[in-house]
Amino acid sequence: MKPHILFVDTGKEWGGGTNSLLLLAAGLKARGYRVDAAFFHDYVGQGQSVGAAFRQAGIDFHRLPVMRRKWHKVLRELLRAALFFNRRGRAVLLGRLDRTLRVGPAARQLADLARERDVDLLYGNNQPSSNQEVLQAGRRIGLPVILHVRKTTHLQAAERDIANAHAARVICVSESVRRHYLAEGLSAERCLVVANGIDPATCHMLDREAARLALGLPEQGFVVGTICSLLPLKCVEQLLEAFARPEVGSDEATALQGGRAGNALLAAADGGTPRCVVIGDGPERERLEALARTLGIADRCLFAGFRKDAAALLPAFDVFALPSRQEGMPRSVLEAMLAARPTLAADVAGCRDLVRHGETGFLYPHGDVGTLAERLRQLAADPALRQRLGEAARAIVLAEYSLAAHVDRVAAVIDEVVGQAAATS
Repeated sequence: MKPHILFVDTGKEWGGGTNSLLLLAAGLKARGYRVDAAFFHDYVGQGQSVGAAFRQAGIDFHRLPVMRRKWHKVLRELLRAALFFNRRGRAVLLGRLDRTLRVGPAARQLADLARERDVDLLYGNNQPSSNQEVLQAGRRIGLPVILHVRKTTHLQAAERDIANAHAARVICVSESVRRHYLAEGLSAERCLVVANGIDPATCHMLDREAARLALGLPEQGFVVGTICSLLPLKCVEQLLEAFARPEVGSDEATALQGGRAGNALLAAADGGTPRCVVIGDGPERERLEALARTLGIADRCLFAGFRKDAAALLPAFDVFALPSRQEGMPRSVLEAMLAARPTLAADVAGCRDLVRHGETGFLYPHGDVGTLAERLRQLAADPALRQRLGEAARAIVLAEYSLAAHVDRVAAVIDEVVGQAAATS
């Protein structure tokens, strides 16, 4: 009989990691694994709650109660104030407080659910810092734990130590993520790479004309776009600033006079007005829309908000851009590759594992808006280059990043871990 897996997510919002987890859980269920999901927040995205999405996939979903104690918050604020000038000491003490008052009770609840459901494995969906509840629950009832790490973060010593002691495997979505956590002190024998996968059969994309019509865009004109949650770490303001830059060699002071950018080269490249499209929503949206007005590009920027059909709209873009300061292995880039669109991405972990510089797109130093603007102008002016990069990207994603291979690889890790636990029990 296949192992019974309890997937656990401690996040609060729907992102690429949620989509990847849903696909993985459904893929394992289709292969005969018994699958449950436990979330601390039944957050909303893709037009429905995450609980509804799992139930729609035939997976039992459990909402775990969030422990809220007012005095916990008061103690945190007192510690922050008392240790304002001691950043390291503040982080250590806040971590201890959190593990005692929040993580411990949550781990007991999770352990009780795991016993009730008679599962064989706890599977945490994020980095060790966000999976302390899973690790403690596994330790409490003697269940093996796998962590699926989708982004990088700094680990406190206590977080590193419990991961090394109680995580049977740490699956990293890219080699860059693995190297990061090895540098943070995770043991090499526990960390391995399983790249994300994508299923072309379920990624229904519109053609260019239909996608532009769905977004209300004209058929002509160069379009650069991004798809992401509008959070500070996504750095969408850098894309807006690059899009607003005047062409190389022009007088920036003159071009930007009155808050309007030149971008003459972009405008001339396709015979239409260049546009920047941002698909996604989040706390940064209002600030980004205000920035577009300040830069004088509001009439050429479309903030499309959250779209359930975001991937289907990728053919509306000529170039996909991702200026994030942090990624694991961005699913949006995989989808852009599948749509045969070149990617302009910051040279950070995850992006550099997917984007082959000069072959499927371009990487640039994060925060270097000037270089980003230059690459935009280069791609806007050269449709043949865009086509070559996009076709290479599609060929690579089809050959190397299939969802079936991803699920098979994770299944092999699960079987190995559960088998080892059974042999030593």
